[in-house]
Amino acid sequence: MNWDALGAIAELVGAIAVLLTLIYLAVQIRQNNKLAEVQLMQAESSFEHFLLEYSIFLQTNQEIGETLAAMLVLISYRGERPITHGDYMSARYGLMPLKVGIQNCYQRYKQGLISESVYLSDTLIYLEEFGGYMLLLDLPMTEEFRKELCNRVGNNLEKQLHSGSLDQKGMDRWQEVFSGRKLQSFHGAWST
Repeated sequence: MNWDALGAIAELVGAIAVLLTLIYLAVQIRQNNKLAEVQLMQAESSFEHFLLEYSIFLQTNQEIGETLAAMLVLISYRGERPITHGDYMSARYGLMPLKVGIQNCYQRYKQGLISESVYLSDTLIYLEEFGGYMLLLDLPMTEEFRKELCNRVGNNLEKQLHSGSLDQKGMDRWQEVFSGRKLQSFHGAWST
């Protein structure tokens, strides 16, 4: 055999090895994509299960519901039921798991790890319903999530203002909450 024939055989073997490697990588990528899809569905299912469990918790915990209602009355100038420190702590720690779950979902959504449909259908409902309380209670959160929360709650409040279920004084008071100025006077509303 001459060197030219050996070189041609070596090139053929090398080309076959490269082709087999590419086929193997394509199969691996396809399997990884399927695994990623399954993990995405599990993450979405887990989050939806959390929201269901949290809804049951809220429905069975009358104290948190009463506190949130009293906070809404306080902020909207429609009479005042004194908010005790115990009420405040109950609402704060009662809403903390929801805030953590929603903030986590928001971060996953921004990273493409939660589908837009799950974010829009599940998360926004809770943001619009409880986001104002999360701001009012000054729950710890990332600045990016706080901006999203202010935006979503603000849009919801605009709808309430136009429908007449919120007056301008109430809207102004919520605006104070968004800017952080309201928190001190809210905390001062605790009965002693």
